[in-house]
Amino acid sequence: ERTEQLYRKKIVARASYDTKLAALREAEKEVERQKATVSRYLARDPDEQPDVVLAKRNVDAAKAELDSAIEELDQAYVRAPIDGTVLEIHARNGEKPGDSGVIEVADVSQMTAEVEVYQSQIARVSRGDRVTISAVALPAKLEGTVTRIGMRVQRQSTVDQDPAANTDARVVEVIVALDTDSSRIASRFTDLQVEARIATGDAS
Repeated sequence: ERTEQLYRKKIVARASYDTKLAALREAEKEVERQKATVSRYLARDPDEQPDVVLAKRNVDAAKAELDSAIEELDQAYVRAPIDGTVLEIHARNGEKPGDSGVIEVADVSQMTAEVEVYQSQIARVSRGDRVTISAVALPAKLEGTVTRIGMRVQRQSTVDQDPAANTDARVVEVIVALDTDSSRIASRFTDLQVEARIATGDAS
């Protein structure tokens, strides 16, 4: 308005007046644009505002990506199907597991012994017979009970240290469950070769 008054009094040039007038028109347009922007935020339901809707969609997409990343991370862990003790590690970080898998896990809370009994003596063995187990590596003799007697006669798998021993003898596998204290001792000696003495009804 001041510039217009000065222009009418011929104090300022027409160019200056036009410049001010153009600035006014541009400012008025900017006001209208800002009013339109403000009107979007004056909706009754804020969730219906375009910016809010777009932001929610972006959040949903980010959550989906996060869930996918969490699943991929979860698959990177190796979990044993049972609770137990790791006996041997076959593959470490950065190594590709082979046919043996990643680790060997076993429940060593209840140890057992596989005893081979000659077929000529198996008739004297019964479930419930007490068994004494010994080996050079054991700090003490172990005690247990016969829990299962195999039904197959097979070739013996252990070799006697005596050269004159029969290496082609036929045997029956007998499973012995170790007592609690003996299991605790034997848990450190998985696959240990032992000697067993079974207290049968008529002889040992």
